[in-house]
Amino acid sequence: MIEFISSRFQEEAGLGGCRSKVELVVTTTDSRVVVDEEVVKKEEHFMDVLMRTKEARRHAVISEELYELGCRKFAVTGLPSIGCIPIQITAKFVKDRYKCVKEENLEAKDYSQKLARRLLQLQAMLPGSRVIYTNIYDPLIGLIKHPEKYGFKETNKGCCGTGTFEVTPLCNELTPVCDDASKYVFWDSVHPSEATNKYIAKYLELEVLPKFQFHRNCKFD
Repeated sequence: MIEFISSRFQEEAGLGGCRSKVELVVTTTDSRVVVDEEVVKKEEHFMDVLMRTKEARRHAVISEELYELGCRKFAVTGLPSIGCIPIQITAKFVKDRYKCVKEENLEAKDYSQKLARRLLQLQAMLPGSRVIYTNIYDPLIGLIKHPEKYGFKETNKGCCGTGTFEVTPLCNELTPVCDDASKYVFWDSVHPSEATNKYIAKYLELEVLPKFQFHRNCKFD
């Protein structure tokens, strides 16, 4: 996905490069990144390994590439509350599905804290840039802990199938779905529902965009 975004900006460079209010929103990791857990346990902390994976290292390279095209504002997301994702609850055999996997949420927080520090270093390397760490952990965990406050009902399983293990391509035209997906925090056992994505987008609009607005009045050496 990151490579696709980069290529698109290259194609549009002739039209003025990056001209939008926020030139790029980059996710910090891919859910498909796999690290040998046994090796990690013997050698070092899981998140220390993840921070050095190929996907993590790409951010600095791609940011510099886009920077050369004229981009100056970057929003980079941390990890969500991955211990609350339905498939993780299933995989860890949590008896009470309304409880998240505490250890994985702690790992997500640890990773995001380290990412935020690295983004400050990246910003210092790119004069005139604004690189914002984007917190998506808190808005998602807020929906999960207080669903009724935001109009949701189901937090521990997805709308597709049983909601406990199905994920694309297991969610298809033959798979039964819930009656009202807007009441579900998750669409399938991994991905947030459209209603959740809309809520998080609004949250980021209110919490992140003002930081770029402030940037307009900043001077960088």
